[in-house]
Amino acid sequence: MAEKEQPRQGLEAIHRELIKTDDAGTLPTGSWVSRQDGRLYRAVQGHSVVAIQSKDLQEFERLSDNPYEADEHCRIMSARVGVTPNF
Repeated sequence: MAEKEQPRQGLEAIHRELIKTDDAGTLPTGSWVSRQDGRLYRAVQGHSVVAIQSKDLQEFERLSDNPYEADEHCRIMSARVGVTPNF
């Protein structure tokens, strides 16, 4: 009988995803960190009412598919991808 793998969480559960955009309000669902300044962005599909635009393209790394991931977990995952958390 084969054992089922435990569902993986955080960065282990997803492939690292990096998006460059000038509007953080258009990020796909999940918890994201800005590689430039370490700020956390939470995106829920269909619920963005604010456009967060910048003059330059910014890089955002997905920390979790879950937009409600705990801040403590996001800080750890942010550090693991080489971004100093600023939240």
